[in-house]
Amino acid sequence: MVLRLLKCGPTRDYPVTGDIPVTPDLKPRYDVVRIGAGGHGLACAHCLSKYHGITAVAVLDKGWLAGGNTARNTTTIRSNYITPQGIACYKEGVSLFEGMSRELHFNVMFSQLGQLTLAHTEATLRGFHLRAETGKSMRINIEVVDQKGGRASLDPDGAADLSAQIVEAHGLALLRIMTDTFCNGWFADNWLSLIQGKTLHRCRARQVIFATGEIEQPVVFRGNDLPGIVSGGTVRRLVRHSGVRAGRRALVLAGTPKGLEVADPLENSGAKVVAVVRPRPLPGHEHRIAALRARGCAIMPGQIDEACGRAHLRQVRIGTRGFDCDLLAVSVGYTPAWQLPSQAGAKLGCDDASQRFALGIGRDDFRLAGSIAGHSGSAASGVDAVLQRRGASADLLFDIAATGAVLATVRQGGARV
Repeated sequence: MVLRLLKCGPTRDYPVTGDIPVTPDLKPRYDVVRIGAGGHGLACAHCLSKYHGITAVAVLDKGWLAGGNTARNTTTIRSNYITPQGIACYKEGVSLFEGMSRELHFNVMFSQLGQLTLAHTEATLRGFHLRAETGKSMRINIEVVDQKGGRASLDPDGAADLSAQIVEAHGLALLRIMTDTFCNGWFADNWLSLIQGKTLHRCRARQVIFATGEIEQPVVFRGNDLPGIVSGGTVRRLVRHSGVRAGRRALVLAGTPKGLEVADPLENSGAKVVAVVRPRPLPGHEHRIAALRARGCAIMPGQIDEACGRAHLRQVRIGTRGFDCDLLAVSVGYTPAWQLPSQAGAKLGCDDASQRFALGIGRDDFRLAGSIAGHSGSAASGVDAVLQRRGASADLLFDIAATGAVLATVRQGGARV
């Protein structure tokens, strides 16, 4: 820092103006009076005077200049936030700080260095991965590394790196990616209406692949709308992506294998799982049930009869027994996001073999891919997407490679298609 000050001292790029001048007396009239002399107030006054020609501006504050959040929270100026909108906003903010010393003719002591943040829990690490992948899609230089300095994997099951897929997709000349776009209708001959912001795009396709996902089902019982009753998927996202403990004492209603997986993130977040209730048998998952019992978690068959509480969940009744808890995680099954495919003729039915709702299609010009077609998990969904893509290409008479390599991937990865 000392060397940088010596280097910039003789130049005119970073002139040092000395102390901030004494506050002058107030005038009887101003064009603009800004109340609050924090970072936003000072920046507003500066832009009004320099870029808009409004020089009669007064900035008032009961404290000192740039106090409050600006004084407390500018040790690190960064743009590695979690939403695309936030990243774009703070990226612009970082660029303003890069030229602020020249803009103000005052050395603001801005120095661009790297930031290293440690993740102490699995939930925090998953949150870091989410920030990193979102940032990379917005061209922010963010990496998640392991203990040895190598690049950490996004998915412990070995799924393909999301950031690499995004970069590869953006590099394809014939592929157009439209984010923040809502498809609000399918019409005859594969005519689609796409809404992006305030713009309506009309698109017609020879082949349409629906990958709209699935929706976790609620359960009907008395008091099922009390605060504290959430889906199992919500609990997993709160813990793994945001590092939030959803409750202190939790009861899990597990009607699917995914329901059994809810107990692990709950315990990792510090919550006490008082019981896991199975409304039906789950053959093939006895090892996971035994592991839960070994950790002292009660496993019992049954159905939720009533949830009790006034402003929040306090107790869940199963038959004659009552369990005191402030969180009920419900995971009994998923329904395909059928609304848009049903406009194309897909029919919603029940698959007895898998004990879940399924969509049936009777056309050859649209397909279903991923979890909407019943392929859960990143590996199975990815392989199914490849197969559906190749099938659609074959229907269009495109020259494509054989699917043997894909089927080999299925066998090696253990994914069922």
